[in-house]
Amino acid sequence: MANFATEHEAYADKIVEAVEKHLRKKRNITQEKLRDLQRDLCEEDWYGVYNVNDANEKFAIFLGIFCLYCDKHIPMKCMNTTRENKPSQEERHMKETLDLMREAYEQNRNVNALKAFEKYKKHYLNFLRRREE
Repeated sequence: MANFATEHEAYADKIVEAVEKHLRKKRNITQEKLRDLQRDLCEEDWYGVYNVNDANEKFAIFLGIFCLYCDKHIPMKCMNTTRENKPSQEERHMKETLDLMREAYEQNRNVNALKAFEKYKKHYLNFLRRREE
C-alpha cells in the first residue's frame, strides 16, 4: 500500500511539473495596491519579530507576515506562457511584410529597396522591443 502511495505522489508531481512549465506566476502591482500593503504593514504590531532572539526565527516570522499581506493585496496570478509567446496578428503581418521586402531587395538589388527594407526592419525591431517591456 505504501508503494502505491509513493507511485501516486510521483505521478502527481510529474503532472504538476508539466503544468508549471506552461504557467508562470505574476503579480499585478498598482500604486493603490502598494499603498494598501504599506498601510497594513504599518498597522502590524510586529510583536512576534521583536520577542524572538534567534535571527533566523525573526526573519521567518517577518517573512511570514510580509507574505501574508503581500498575498492579500497583490496576489499571484497564473499566466499561460504558451499563449503569451504566440505572435500577435500584427506581429505576423509585420514579419511577412519584412520577408517580402527582403525578397524584393534580393531580386532587384535596388538601393531604394534596401533603404526601405532597413527602415522597416528597424520599425519591426522597435515594435518587438516595446512588446517585451
